[in-house]
Amino acid sequence: MIDSTCFLAQQELAFRGHDESDSSVNRGNYVELIYLMAQRVELLKTHLATSTIFTGLSGDIQNDLIQSISNVLLKQIENEIRDTPFIAIIMDETTDIVSKSQLSTVLRYVNTIDGYEVVERFLGFTDVSEDRSAKALSEHVFSFISKYACEEKLIAQTYDGAAVMSGQHNGLQSLVRSKYENAIFVHCYAHKLNLVLKQSVEYIKDCKIFFSTLSGLSSFFSKSTKRVHALDNVVKKRFPSVAPTRWNYNSRLIEVMVEHKLDVINLMESIIENAQNWDSETLSSAKGSSFDDIWSQLEIINNEIQPQIHRSKRQRFNEVSGDPKTNYRRLFFEIIDVIINKTKERFSNLNQLQFFLKQLYGKYFDLPKLRSELSVVYSTEEFQKPNVHDLLIYLKTTNLDENLPQATKLISLILTIPATSASAERSFSALKRIKNSSRNSQEQNRLSSLSMLSIEKKLLVELKKKSTFHDEVIKAFLTKNRRIDLIYK
Repeated sequence: MIDSTCFLAQQELAFRGHDESDSSVNRGNYVELIYLMAQRVELLKTHLATSTIFTGLSGDIQNDLIQSISNVLLKQIENEIRDTPFIAIIMDETTDIVSKSQLSTVLRYVNTIDGYEVVERFLGFTDVSEDRSAKALSEHVFSFISKYACEEKLIAQTYDGAAVMSGQHNGLQSLVRSKYENAIFVHCYAHKLNLVLKQSVEYIKDCKIFFSTLSGLSSFFSKSTKRVHALDNVVKKRFPSVAPTRWNYNSRLIEVMVEHKLDVINLMESIIENAQNWDSETLSSAKGSSFDDIWSQLEIINNEIQPQIHRSKRQRFNEVSGDPKTNYRRLFFEIIDVIINKTKERFSNLNQLQFFLKQLYGKYFDLPKLRSELSVVYSTEEFQKPNVHDLLIYLKTTNLDENLPQATKLISLILTIPATSASAERSFSALKRIKNSSRNSQEQNRLSSLSMLSIEKKLLVELKKKSTFHDEVIKAFLTKNRRIDLIYK
């Protein structure tokens, strides 16, 4: 039963069936899987045939098994946190299929139990629909920090740029910092980079018009199944959807347009020539002159500007030429300047990561000894590695971490500070697969536990290799409240 639960959770499959009675032809994945295994396992077959009180097939038992396995994973994470010198908390929020606000919580640290691997462990989803204020979210952070007894280990916090999260005075980061003064705030740099590109586009009128028209072309095809069918037949490539918070989608769209430009033009011309087969909206859009501007701009950028960019002498922004190629070249330089300025503006606080050990993290180190160890590290050729993680692995594998404990701790501190909140965002994909339109009524604890088993499946696989895994799950299972007393010997 434990193995069946692990399998379904790892594969993100539904457990329950619409009709789980004995007469049903499909009692749900969990029950059907148990009976399938019973065909090969005689003891299980006998149990299902003779048990009158505890069959292990009910919905409550399924929930308890899911929760018990999740608790074993959380216990392992707690052990890892106990042995690591530093942790950082990463959080992000999304809306699920039933419009509940789900807050994803992740802890980042160096796993000293297993080879100094940098891990980001998912702790669960919390429904924060009732109160999404900074104060309420801070209480959520405090409860997690207290639960895992890592108050003195919290050295960083990472969120997106929402005001409730990143506000300097009343935001979540400031409230957390007021209680844990060493927890510096790192605004997710992936979000920052996306904002740089997004704001750069909006700053320049020509770029804003270009990308608006381009995204309109993508929407034009996606709004009609008939248009999509024509796109599949003629172009044989669908346009990626454009998301306002994901700049790389725009890049993909441009690449597709450049590669399949002639096919798209042929499709538009075919729509115009066969006007009787199309509705008025499709016909008027196909005749739209805005698409012609797209073709000409892509042609000039692809064939003329890119090969000459590094050879061309830069022009002043106010110099407008009658030559389109010259104007587009001038526009290119303007775009580059805006991006550079926006990048400097957004990433100007990078120097906060050049922290002063004595003022901020001095209490964690023996500073004279650290200074001595670093002098050895910097002056010895064998310690010159491509990055600090490689250096940490080298110290661990050669047992030099015991001789250089302060330097090893400093490397762990640097590796613990996160740069992005990507791991929290990746959990949203699992949330959408686990809680979808046909599985939208599950309780919060079940949702969070199933997400844990899916997202941390690598950890689950490693734990299942241990001979004590099933015993640990059973012990957790026996702590649940029951109408009967279960005795495990």
